[in-house]
Amino acid sequence: MRVVRKKGLSIMASGPRLSLVATLVLALLCISAVLQSGTASAQNANPTRDLTDAPVQRGETFDVTITFIAPYDDFNSIGLTDNVPTGWDIQVDKTWCTPSAENAKWDIPLNQAQYVWFGPYDKGQEFTSLYKVTVPAESGLDTYLFDGELGYKIASSARVFKDIGGDSNTYVTAADPYTTPTPTPASSLTPTPTSTPSPTLTPTPASSLTPAPTSSPSSTLTPTPAPSLTPTPIPATGGGLGPGAWTGIGIGILAGILFLFGLAVWIAKRQRIKEA
Repeated sequence: MRVVRKKGLSIMASGPRLSLVATLVLALLCISAVLQSGTASAQNANPTRDLTDAPVQRGETFDVTITFIAPYDDFNSIGLTDNVPTGWDIQVDKTWCTPSAENAKWDIPLNQAQYVWFGPYDKGQEFTSLYKVTVPAESGLDTYLFDGELGYKIASSARVFKDIGGDSNTYVTAADPYTTPTPTPASSLTPTPTSTPSPTLTPTPASSLTPAPTSSPSSTLTPTPAPSLTPTPIPATGGGLGPGAWTGIGIGILAGILFLFGLAVWIAKRQRIKEA
């Protein structure tokens, strides 16, 4: 009977152990998946296009600005390509970018503005690229679309491509060619009156004259400067926790699992002693 009880105890004790081992393996798999998800979401340079808010006119030239950021260290092999409406003139200049691009070109057949940075750049480096487009004089009054992408590498990893977000269209309007500007009226000048000579007066006994009060000069009021309000900086969101934060969460979860495993083993030993 004693041997049977020990065997039964051995089987009962092994049950919690197997359950804890399975839980531990499952937790490790979940932590690995979370960390990989966090790493994938962090690799986003977030390219964003900014166009003029107001409608543009035929023949008008305006700026197109695209911003993005280095998601990791060793950010390199960066290529920005933006497609403009067909037939619109494009102007590029690598000195219009911050930091300055290594290469700038426009592809007329493809209606593309292109910039290249070799790198590498550190994580958090901000980029601003700018090019100019001119609306043809014969363009129709319509909405025109922009689209493009940003390609880059992190160290020697595979090349990543991200679509450019933000503004993607602008509307072309036309100024009325028959509008006659209203002339500014000339200011009306009032001639200065000519003073009339005073007649010669025969002196008479002077009467007591009360001198006219002299107006005291008005004091100059110095305007009080309005207080300068310093905007409270808003912390930039990174689009999710970084790899370091996810690693800390994984270590905390693993430590909790190990504690539960030790507690289950201790309870099994105590049960074995009591039944013995």
